[in-house]
Amino acid sequence: MSRYKFFWIAFAVLFFYQFFPTYIFTMLSIGNWFCVAAKDNVILNQMLGTQSGLGLLPFTFDWTVIGYVVDPLATPWWSLANLLGGFIIFFVIACPIVYYCTSSWYGKYMPMFSTSSFDRFGQSYDVSSVVDKLPGGGMVFNAEKYNDYSLLYLPSALTISYMLSFASVTGVLVHVGLFHGKSLYRQLRASPMAATDIHNRLMSNYKEAPFLWYIMLFLASFGMGVGAIHGWETGINAGHFVLAIVIGAIFMIPIGIIMALSNMEVGLNMISELIIGFMRPGYPIGMMIFKTTMYMITYQGIQFIQDQKLGHYMKLPPRSVFMAQVYATAVGGVVQLAVQTWAFSNIDGICTPHQIDKFNCASYKVFGTASIIWGLIGPAKTFAIGRHYHTLMYGFLFGALAPIPIWLLAKKYPKSGWRLVNMPVIFTGTGNIPPATGVNYLAPIAIGFGTQYIWKHKNPIMWSKYNYILSAALNAASAVATAFIFFTLQYPNGPNVDFLNNGWWGNSAWQDTADYNGTPYIQLPEGQAFAGTPRELGQTA
Repeated sequence: MSRYKFFWIAFAVLFFYQFFPTYIFTMLSIGNWFCVAAKDNVILNQMLGTQSGLGLLPFTFDWTVIGYVVDPLATPWWSLANLLGGFIIFFVIACPIVYYCTSSWYGKYMPMFSTSSFDRFGQSYDVSSVVDKLPGGGMVFNAEKYNDYSLLYLPSALTISYMLSFASVTGVLVHVGLFHGKSLYRQLRASPMAATDIHNRLMSNYKEAPFLWYIMLFLASFGMGVGAIHGWETGINAGHFVLAIVIGAIFMIPIGIIMALSNMEVGLNMISELIIGFMRPGYPIGMMIFKTTMYMITYQGIQFIQDQKLGHYMKLPPRSVFMAQVYATAVGGVVQLAVQTWAFSNIDGICTPHQIDKFNCASYKVFGTASIIWGLIGPAKTFAIGRHYHTLMYGFLFGALAPIPIWLLAKKYPKSGWRLVNMPVIFTGTGNIPPATGVNYLAPIAIGFGTQYIWKHKNPIMWSKYNYILSAALNAASAVATAFIFFTLQYPNGPNVDFLNNGWWGNSAWQDTADYNGTPYIQLPEGQAFAGTPRELGQTA
């Protein structure tokens, strides 16, 4: 069978199948089967739940859930094995210990997994209680209100995720320096024209995109960025903007190396938030601009290089590739803004926890929570010495030290499995927790073991011919089917679709569980607090 035919068969099969987990039988997507059987058992729901629990038995049959974090067909098995090791060590073992057995972080009064931040009453942190509204529509932090309200508390999974994010920043620098430092140094010294492989020889027939084009594009983008920062009340200036660009550029090469090898990206979310949070506390919009700039410099830079690499292998003229990228970026930005504006105006209950079509904006809630922690309140009130989450800052030291023994063992036993242990992947692989839970990791790892290890070793010829075609077909079909179902079956009927909402057990039972409701281990009576105010605790702003 040709690859082309195989692609369309796989595409068609998944397209029609996707109607079941997305619309007909959504329980196939959620996968918290055991939670439905014991809906009020909080511990069981926290261990096996897929919405606010660990998701240790990931019986999901929805490719959009399976591929939410990582594509198991496009990620090498050694990388998935590192991901599995990180999830087991830090979330299967450490997270329950932190949640059930420690009291300093009060995790048991909150859901184990959640994208929200909480107050001392176990409720979502009420930002309006610690700010003053500005005439122009903005807000400013009010220290007195904060001192009489509550410290900011984080769910256990989020605290571990933050520590791992800190560790990944230093870990990627140390790991790349130890394992790839010499080859990187040689490559940086080599001339770009030194390579004489067949691809370079064929591409030499085309004119390169002039370096001046890149300079002009950068200056235009930089000017618009500075104009936006100073044209609105952001709380930061051009110096902060330049700092974000420089740091993002420094990290591009080490992060690119890790991503090229493992298909895992080391994010700069936490370090960017920490830097600007200490520099300019009290300005959430400025924090988000700094964070987005620093993160996107690395992420979009690597994506740009990937496009250039694809064009190189496909023998496309570099100037045409450059213009296509510029055009796509310009059009994509406008279209995305238009779609977002339309969605907020036309989708009922969008970005609320229980939005009926699951448009609950989980990733954006994480972004919003970060703007509160790092931008509005500021990290000094949460992570500085003497504050309740200060110990998480040791993640930087842990990340810097962890690759060293692995490197020494890999040098001593060069043919052993130690050379495949990658601490940045272990640290950053679980970086999507939350909003991701165990189902988004264990399910793709199980499939990856079947395809990237068993199938690849049992039948390498068939695997090399069809594996990546299957990946493309499944990803494309799930995306097209999901959009088709929404615009033809869900959106036209609005939130009153009884079949989808309350029509039968397969579409509603999973919503009546402690997992879905995010029930904490200890539930406080209304109005009762598990800790005092910042003033009472001696941790005033």
